[in-house]
Amino acid sequence: MKTDQKWAIILNPAAGKGRGLKAWPALRSGLEASEIDYRIFESPGPGKIAEQVTTALKAHFRDLIVIGGDGTNFEVINSLIAYPDMESTTCRLAFYPAGTGNDWARSLGIPRKSNSWIELLNSENFRFHDLGWVTFYQGNKQGKQYFLNVAGIGFDAYVVEKYLQKMPFGKLSYLSGLLQGLVSYTYPTLHVKAGPTEYLTPAYLMAVGIGRFFGGGMKICPHAGHGSGEFGVTLIRDLPKWQIVQQL
Repeated sequence: MKTDQKWAIILNPAAGKGRGLKAWPALRSGLEASEIDYRIFESPGPGKIAEQVTTALKAHFRDLIVIGGDGTNFEVINSLIAYPDMESTTCRLAFYPAGTGNDWARSLGIPRKSNSWIELLNSENFRFHDLGWVTFYQGNKQGKQYFLNVAGIGFDAYVVEKYLQKMPFGKLSYLSGLLQGLVSYTYPTLHVKAGPTEYLTPAYLMAVGIGRFFGGGMKICPHAGHGSGEFGVTLIRDLPKWQIVQQL
């Protein structure tokens, strides 16, 4: 069953301090000038994206335009995977970067100028994209989440959880959290296995990437590629904190 509207638009008005809302009039004009049919699903904010995605899928939309940041994209991907009987070949995702960091869009070269973005959408240049997943425990409960950019273990996750939950995310915010976190951070010991390679080592951080950037533009996984079928992995082992500060 198909709808009269071809694209469902998932708009996060809170992304990038309102950048999505500011970008929407120009995007709307471009969509209408290109005679692209759509229906808009506006989210009330972070944590509510899944509701809008589920509503769109229940209305039989399978082509989604997402206006938001990396966090919005993360919620959309996990909502799509969780939807019953969803297959990758039945869904297309077009992402307009309106967040603070926009690291995934940076890896793919997705433009922020509305006219360039509309041209890209009209080109129908869609490609399959790899996904990764992380299995984790919260207490005795096992969880699983999918990602299409970078999954960080160690200091990266520590900074996000402890310092960035209530801060606007971006390179300056990340650097501020990094400096604060260095004071209290204790290096964990990681057991890493990747093919024939195995490490048991104290580590500053490990980043597993499909995209190349995180933290608002830091190229943490330079060899990653979204369609390679392989992760780019960066492991920074027991690096003295003073050396970390030197690299900032």
